[in-house]
Amino acid sequence: MNKSEIIDKLFSENHDEVISSLITLNEENIFDEEIVKEVLKLFKLTDNKMIRELIVDYFKKIDYEWLNRELVKLFASTNAFLRNAAMDILRNKRGSVIDTLIESMESDDKDIRKLTVDTAYMIDDPKKVEVLRKGLKDEDINVVITTVEYIGELGLKEFKDCVFELYKRAKDPFLKVVSLETISVIGDKEILEKLKPDFQSIEKVENILLFPFFRILGNFGSEDDIDFLAKAMDTLDTTYFKEITNAIEHIVQNNSIEQLKEDVYLKIESMLFKNINSINKYGIITFLGNFKNKELDNTLKICLRMDDRMLIIGCLEVIGLKGKEEEFKDELKSVREKFKNDEEIMSLLEDLM
Repeated sequence: MNKSEIIDKLFSENHDEVISSLITLNEENIFDEEIVKEVLKLFKLTDNKMIRELIVDYFKKIDYEWLNRELVKLFASTNAFLRNAAMDILRNKRGSVIDTLIESMESDDKDIRKLTVDTAYMIDDPKKVEVLRKGLKDEDINVVITTVEYIGELGLKEFKDCVFELYKRAKDPFLKVVSLETISVIGDKEILEKLKPDFQSIEKVENILLFPFFRILGNFGSEDDIDFLAKAMDTLDTTYFKEITNAIEHIVQNNSIEQLKEDVYLKIESMLFKNINSINKYGIITFLGNFKNKELDNTLKICLRMDDRMLIIGCLEVIGLKGKEEEFKDELKSVREKFKNDEEIMSLLEDLM
């Protein structure tokens, strides 16, 4: 087929002829600019699924700068398919497409800028950071929030100071939360130290900021920060319990801590005797079982006299882990009598006695 025949068939009323023409373009890699322009017209008009898919495959092979610009314009389309297809096509390219996306961040249309960021972050090209850099300075808060989220997903540590400054300046609570979430991934000890003054009076901090801050503490904190977390456990309600204990556990792992300070140990232990759910109690006793604190034996003895089966299971696991079966022989007998109809506990006891 010559050029005019191909173009004629592209707009045939017979869908089979249109599909045949597009298959030919794809298989023979025919990228004549006049034909490509006609395919673009068809792309905007058709609602045939097969024709759309063939055009998407065809455009993914072409790296004309003018076509990239036209695809970016589709970000403003009211047609959701065209918007999503344009992003899909552009994400499969490198090279000049990034330059086009950097330019599109100057658009007056905030939706185009938002979808530009959505597109760029998925492209395997180091220059995409230029799009993200512009996204952080965008006048539309939704573009900024999206950019911060992607920086966290990509783990781009070079943006840690920019994101911290955004957090400090932000008035929107959601932007502050997202900034902290991203800092929990790309931050470091230095950023943590800068954040700490904002969280000293923890009872006055907005609740939604506490969860990401605890994750930051867990990822970058030191042994001294465990004291702060233990006090927070006393000050805050049990909603934060899991996040606090996770943070302590990460600090312990990251700093190879084998023994907790006595006051910290006792604060954590005290949670075993509060009105929290059984799974959390199981988590506490197995967590305490990781340490060499002399207080652990007494904790186990007290807990083994309680009726909470998940707590009992945790105690039995710790005893097995520590090899303390002989020391707890009498307590294990009492547990066996009390829970003789509990198959899981009886199975654990069989291994210990």
